[in-house]
Amino acid sequence: PRPHGCLRGCAERRRTMSIDINQIIDMRVNHPEQIGFVMRDRGMGIRPNAKFLMIAADDPARGNLAAGGNPRALEDRWDLLDRLCQAFAIEGVKGCVGAADLVEDLTIAGVLKEKFVIGSMNRGGLADSSFELDDVMSGYDIAGIHESRLDGGKMLLRLDYSDEGSSHTLSRCARGVCALNASGRIALLEAVISSRDESGRVRTHFDMDSICLATAIASGLGTTSGLTWLMLPLCEDVKRLAHATTLPIVLRVDFSAGVDALRDRVQEALSYPNIIGIMADTSLVYPSEGSVEDAVKAALELIA
Repeated sequence: PRPHGCLRGCAERRRTMSIDINQIIDMRVNHPEQIGFVMRDRGMGIRPNAKFLMIAADDPARGNLAAGGNPRALEDRWDLLDRLCQAFAIEGVKGCVGAADLVEDLTIAGVLKEKFVIGSMNRGGLADSSFELDDVMSGYDIAGIHESRLDGGKMLLRLDYSDEGSSHTLSRCARGVCALNASGRIALLEAVISSRDESGRVRTHFDMDSICLATAIASGLGTTSGLTWLMLPLCEDVKRLAHATTLPIVLRVDFSAGVDALRDRVQEALSYPNIIGIMADTSLVYPSEGSVEDAVKAALELIA
């Protein structure tokens, strides 16, 4: 009998998946000792020398499972991997940010060969937790980044002037910046000003004063900033954003509203020499209309 309803949708999707899930599961279950060899054999990426597109896929490790208007979209790891594999198959997608489990899955699948891969370091500030802003280094450490031959490490710095946990996160990020710079790896630092609303939920401030304040603080972290990149949100006044630092800026872009809605602002931002590329969040591979391939190709047109 034919599968019905949701079951039929799942069956149809998995018949056409672009990734061999069984290959990943077989290695994890039966040959886990080979994962380290596969990671080291991946080949490090070439540091971008032109505007680029990467995809951030590290939200699940922080307990944030929302994407594309679905609050539970990222809980289906098989589906997420399938979508990311479709994206990485398209020429021009430079690489990704991810936690170790996801980076290993994609590497086993063979889609990160010579891609630029940045490991997510502090995922301990779980979404909606009481300790969300005391963001511990629960992901990659410097040794793990080296052993897995990753190209850098990413840290999230959320600053709430009324939350002591932010000071602990600030200190950890400063040490991470120092260690990554000393080891010749990119330190990708995502910095925002945050506060808790009346319900206690952490809210990010996207006004220009807050963005420029976070930029100033993040730019000064560590004993050197030679290999530090800042990941900052796409905003209304991109000139003011670009002028807030001389460090390389990677734009964090939410494509939930589609590529066309952001085209003019993104292209204006990329005209500044220190805004070096786009970090698309997972909304890019969960388009409200059309295919993953169409959405990614439209995003790549922004940097052409």
